[in-house]
Amino acid sequence: MQTILKEIEFSLATDPKAVMQAKTLLQKYYKDNFYLFFKDFYPIIKGTPFKLHSTVQYVCEYFTLFANNEIQDLVLSVYRGWGKSVVCSEFLPAWLLLRDPGERIGCYARAMTNDAKLWHKNTGLILQHPSIQLIFSDKFAIDKTNETIITTTTNGYRRLGSCLASSVGSDLTTAILDDPQDQEHYRSEAKRQRFFNFLTNSLNRAVRTTKYLEDDEYLQQLTPSQKKEWDFEKSYNAGDNITQRQPKTLLTMQRLFSGDAVSLKLQMHDAMVKNGLEHKFEYIAIPAIMQEDKIFIMPVSKEKVEVKQGDYIVAGTASRYEISKAKQDMSPEDFSAQMLMVPLESASVLFKKEYINYIDNIENIAFEEICLSFDTAFKTEGYNDPTACLVFGIYKNKIYVLESHVKRIAFPELLIFTKDIIKKYQDRYRKRVTTLIEDKGSGQSLIQDLKHNGVFGIIPCQPKGSKQDRLQKAITSIKTTLESGGFYLPKHSSWVASYINELFNFPNSLHDDQVDATAQFFNWWSERRQNISIFDAYRMMQNNA
Repeated sequence: MQTILKEIEFSLATDPKAVMQAKTLLQKYYKDNFYLFFKDFYPIIKGTPFKLHSTVQYVCEYFTLFANNEIQDLVLSVYRGWGKSVVCSEFLPAWLLLRDPGERIGCYARAMTNDAKLWHKNTGLILQHPSIQLIFSDKFAIDKTNETIITTTTNGYRRLGSCLASSVGSDLTTAILDDPQDQEHYRSEAKRQRFFNFLTNSLNRAVRTTKYLEDDEYLQQLTPSQKKEWDFEKSYNAGDNITQRQPKTLLTMQRLFSGDAVSLKLQMHDAMVKNGLEHKFEYIAIPAIMQEDKIFIMPVSKEKVEVKQGDYIVAGTASRYEISKAKQDMSPEDFSAQMLMVPLESASVLFKKEYINYIDNIENIAFEEICLSFDTAFKTEGYNDPTACLVFGIYKNKIYVLESHVKRIAFPELLIFTKDIIKKYQDRYRKRVTTLIEDKGSGQSLIQDLKHNGVFGIIPCQPKGSKQDRLQKAITSIKTTLESGGFYLPKHSSWVASYINELFNFPNSLHDDQVDATAQFFNWWSERRQNISIFDAYRMMQNNA
């Protein structure tokens, strides 16, 4: 990139026509794909490299769709250190204005913080950087810039605002909300309500273009001064393509609690869908550690990148060490929300928070029994339920969950995986492993193949009743164990957050495969203990006869 810029500078005096052709090609190249713009210009402008994990490309390509109005409402939750504010609040507004200097961008934070002011200032520095000016100067020019607004000579701007302000502007084409909440909103009902009013009222009024403002009902609500301002805006924009723009909203933040801004946006989207309203919406969550296997399909380039459960997502300024340190220093609940994007506030009427106990060095326990519990799936598409495998250890009548695997895999790979994990625990603990498999669908095929291959300890399980009935029965059957502190999870394993989030939010969680596998084990273990107790009582009675 720097070589190309130097060639343009060198040729400027000798061959202006060739230079203009090169600039036109570069403008199109960068306007068509935000990821290319960010990847090339970040090291030039910042003077330092940016860790370009595949998730950065994934998010940036979604921003290209966002800019092209293929997405109207975009929500991005991502862990701290990934670089979201640099991408979303510094480079994205600059790129939008370079693409179209008539864009009206409102950038909002929870308050006029120093961070928000810095993001605003850095957008201005990007727009005025010599490398940017060299390529875009014939299409873009800044009229003025100060602490709260950058305006272009074609009536576009980047305006800095606060979610706490009474006035948030109007006629925006794009609104960007970056960290609009903090932990104080969790503790303060008044702050949560104030933000809710901003999100549902003030912001909705602000992101309306002239196309949306031309309905009579809205115009009748305006005061004389507002009507005068509107008439001025309409005449000022005569001939401008602003009337063709669709308003767009981007919310980006790390998760904080189950009722945070991300939850509100998801609920608003669900309500629109239920009411049959057209809504081009996308939600992207990037955890610091992957909670399941996933294939990222880049929405523009269509490249495919596979990541595995337990992989660290190292981007921006984050490092594996910093993520590991955060896992050690933070509570499981805070780490789950802020680093894994999975808030753990329980909404379940069945599985309670107090049932969970955490333990270090779980692998050092000399377990008396090892049991695997499978809930299998036939299909591997992203919208279908995955296959879940949970590994339970029993020691002194207490239950320990050693591992959880959630995978979307076809049957041949499932058979290989099952045999491998059974062998792994047989070798580790030198005892037979019991394997529970739901006796329906793909589970029936798995049971038959494992037995045909000489694998012992396979127990088919017949599901009875609804999923909710099975979990209710399972919890009731071992309630004494749960209430006496007999259920343990490893404190720092990457899969724990996803697992307990599914338990806590059942039956409203997106997937319930880990819940099914857990209920299956609880019910089997309870029935087995009961049968053993009956056998012991019968044997004692026989001995006394």
